[in-house]
Amino acid sequence: MAHIPLTRNQRRGFLAAWGGWVLDGMDSFIYALVMVPALRELLPRSGIPGDQPNIGFYGGLLFALFLLGWGVRWFGARSRTLGRVRTLMLTIFVIPSSLSGAFAASVGC
Repeated sequence: MAHIPLTRNQRRGFLAAWGGWVLDGMDSFIYALVMVPALRELLPRSGIPGDQPNIGFYGGLLFALFLLGWGVRWFGARSRTLGRVRTLMLTIFVIPSSLSGAFAASVGC
């Protein structure tokens, strides 16, 4: 089979799809990064020992609830009312704007 080069629109479409995939997984990755330090501090305040088995159990439970809550409740409801394409466009605009707010709060402190 002969090699057919991609057109400019095909490359741009691929990069847009890849960027959406990256942004989709970024929030769960950030949550996983802050989960252990947060639970190490919050579990003892709740009367639960902050050892490794409890952090793993409650962290897994909270992570599952996080994914279930975002995926099923919010984005699922939006995709039913707005449609899947508009919901994906909304997430592409919401995630970078929320991240810029998070970074702006820490600048100059």
